[in-house]
Amino acid sequence: HDVVAVTRIALDHTQYLGKTVKAIAEEKLAVAHEGAWVVVSENQGVVLEVAHATGAKVLMFGRDFTAECVNVSFEGTDFLYDGRMVKTKLIGRHQAVNTATALTAAKVMLEEVFRLPCTVPGLLKPALKGRFEVLRRTPAVVFDVAHNPNALNAVFETARALGIKASVVFSCMKDKDIVGNLEEV
Repeated sequence: HDVVAVTRIALDHTQYLGKTVKAIAEEKLAVAHEGAWVVVSENQGVVLEVAHATGAKVLMFGRDFTAECVNVSFEGTDFLYDGRMVKTKLIGRHQAVNTATALTAAKVMLEEVFRLPCTVPGLLKPALKGRFEVLRRTPAVVFDVAHNPNALNAVFETARALGIKASVVFSCMKDKDIVGNLEEV
């Protein structure tokens, strides 16, 4: 692959990907190679170490690209990216980071691989069912398929940003980190 994008890596699907964040990063970054581009979202340092070990050119969140002035609302998330205000229909600070990562990967693909100009759109309308999906605003009913502590933390951070105080109904498959998930809940 010429461009690889890596969003936040957490312990999940460990039976397939590996038992540690490093092992999961190695599995996901196995497609990267010397001369390729790797765009790394907000992540633990070990993920960056694995990315650099591939020999690829690494662009990392916080150093090479950011999502600043993040504003989360029921309509979506606004943030400043590369000097331009961007709005995504996805809800949550983590979605601003993910969107900035995707935009950076697309920009690198267009400009560095295809040698084409890239214009960052001001409005993005991706549909991501089951990720902070607002079923009703008053009273708030939100559906999210989060099934690891990292993802649940993002759900609750988003709910706090929106001022939602609610009961939580949680379930997961028995192969998930049940104790860690319930501690987050």
